Amino acid sequence: MDWNQITQAIQGLSKDVSGKVKETADVLKLRQKASVEKQRIRDAYEEIGRLYFKECEGKEVAPEYQEFFDTIAEASAAVAEFKSKIEELRNTKTCPECGAEMDKEAAFCAKCGAKMPEPEPEPEEKGECEAVEADFCEVEECEAAEEAEGEATEEAECEAEAADAKAACECEAAEEAEAVNVCCCDEKEE
Repeated sequence: MDWNQITQAIQGLSKDVSGKVKETADVLKLRQKASVEKQRIRDAYEEIGRLYFKECEGKEVAPEYQEFFDTIAEASAAVAEFKSKIEELRNTKTCPECGAEMDKEAAFCAKCGAKMPEPEPEPEEKGECEAVEADFCEVEECEAAEEAEGEATEEAECEAEAADAKAACECEAAEEAEAVNVCCCDEKEE
């Protein structure tokens, strides 16, 4: 082979490679444009769905859409719960006006200046004695309601009194007292 043939072969290959590169670049450009258009379609579908959801929320919808409405409602509730837990962990809150995150104790939003609603007072935790007293009061209320409805029998009342007597009695005869529905403490009171 002489140099002219080698040069022509190299020039031919470079034209082929150049053509392939141009073709590949054109294909990539067209694929990118198609991808952009597909995204526009997806965005339009999403917006149609969002608008339809807002328009029909709380109304009866066709059965084929109900599952999607239920899914959106469940997911929205879960997102709100997760967001609340995040705020609790980070000791923050969200501005209801602009959505900015701020310190939980802030009275005004640092971003938009909106006044924050007063926080709801957290319920006080009851001490052990208060909790037992509250439980006891609930039991008494339930017993009174049952008696008022005529559902409590004399036998049930005796059993309840014996249980109360046993719980209040700290003497050794407590087990015997339960058996006869009497407590040694009753004798002391008389």
